[in-house]
Amino acid sequence: MTSSNDTNLPRSTANYIATHADSRPDAVAVIDGERLYTYAQFDDALRRMTRALQDFGLAPGSFVAVEWTTLYSHWLVLLAFENLGVATITYLQGDGGKQPYFDRMDFVLTTQDWGPDSEIPNCRLTRNWFEVALLQEPVDKVEGSTIGPEMPHQIVHTSGTTGASKLMIRTGANHEFLTAGFAADSGLTQQSRYLVTMGMNIASVYRYATNCIRLGGTCIWDSGRDIADAVAWHGATEVTLLPVALMNLLKNLPEDFEKKPNLTVTMIGAPVPKAIRKRALERFAGRLIEGYSTNETGRVCTMNDEGVGEIWPGVSVEVVDENDRPVEEAEGNVRIKSAGCASGYLNDPVATRDKFRDGWFYPGDLGVLLGLKTLKILGRTDDILNVRGVKFLPYDAEKRMIAALGMKDICISTVADADKNTHICIALVPDEGQDAAQLAKQLSKYISPKFGQFQVVPMGSLPRTATGKIRRNELSAGLADYLRRKGAKGF
Repeated sequence: MTSSNDTNLPRSTANYIATHADSRPDAVAVIDGERLYTYAQFDDALRRMTRALQDFGLAPGSFVAVEWTTLYSHWLVLLAFENLGVATITYLQGDGGKQPYFDRMDFVLTTQDWGPDSEIPNCRLTRNWFEVALLQEPVDKVEGSTIGPEMPHQIVHTSGTTGASKLMIRTGANHEFLTAGFAADSGLTQQSRYLVTMGMNIASVYRYATNCIRLGGTCIWDSGRDIADAVAWHGATEVTLLPVALMNLLKNLPEDFEKKPNLTVTMIGAPVPKAIRKRALERFAGRLIEGYSTNETGRVCTMNDEGVGEIWPGVSVEVVDENDRPVEEAEGNVRIKSAGCASGYLNDPVATRDKFRDGWFYPGDLGVLLGLKTLKILGRTDDILNVRGVKFLPYDAEKRMIAALGMKDICISTVADADKNTHICIALVPDEGQDAAQLAKQLSKYISPKFGQFQVVPMGSLPRTATGKIRRNELSAGLADYLRRKGAKGF
């Protein structure tokens, strides 16, 4: 394979793997279930996979969707395509052929049989295909990156909490800015052991794993064990979790579990209630990090338990009023600018004009700047509830409810009755043995009387995006339908 001659291009992840393979060939790069792969094996397999993927004839800049399987095989495919200058998006099995972004793809690698009539060229990912691919003659080691600063590196899927799913292109320059910034702040080393608990369709998981492997650490995937057991068994030093996953982990943690003081838990998706943070640090890990980021911009802040954080180097944040005028130490709309920021959404000019303006991205968050580089997040603009003209942000009340009553999950929403009047509705996932009627009485102290009567709806789970954000439109529609079927007064 011809290597890049542009010495100004950054090193690719494959370059880092090759360097570790030369200097530390027997160091473990990836653990996938019960199998261990050294850096020498990873480098050799990656170069063989690159040769196999050349046969698809995809030009640099092409778009490919790759179904998530397991860590080692999936990563080989992503990095091999990167060696060929091809941009990828990771998708989950249940999405196969259903998401609108498949229409944008030049090729799809899938475990499903799409059949000969599929309009999108595809290849079936089978055990035999992987075995044959890894028998190919390896390409030469790639020098530098094959993806230029303005070339597509990844196609990133943002699930959207209230709107339609969208796609963005992350360029080579975006990728390197985000990767370098994460590496500077992560504290990862060659001794790091990162437990992967979600697929690489989650951008922050991809970023964490990429930095771990670039720095010579070990990435671990073990779907056969629960998270706490996998942490203990593999000696993990880092793991990324959603708040709901952390809450479930703590609920089921064995009494004799030995806390891991060297373990860092990085939270994504939503803030962590103080009571959960406290318990996690008492029973499970030595460090818990909450980050504020968006799929569109990548990292912005590391937040404390009050929702306050120092803005990272290279990232600009302003809080503006309704006329886009910056305000200081006053509530307003957050906007973000950095070299990691996408330039817009694919095939969605309306959403692009709304969210990307004059080089800034507007995530729809409310915040306050407490000094030049300190940001406090108050909530989302689309989380503001309007109950017959009275507005409020529900987040603080939700946190207090979870902490006081020990529920698994909760969301305060509004539902319109037959006369178009809005009412408070609390959707909750009760713990085992909790009575919904009794919970309703206890919850009343957290809802101001000015909002009138409210409805409580117990659920098995709340609809959330892959990164843990509640799908409020979907939830509200489901609550309204439930109340109508139940025959609640006025609905």
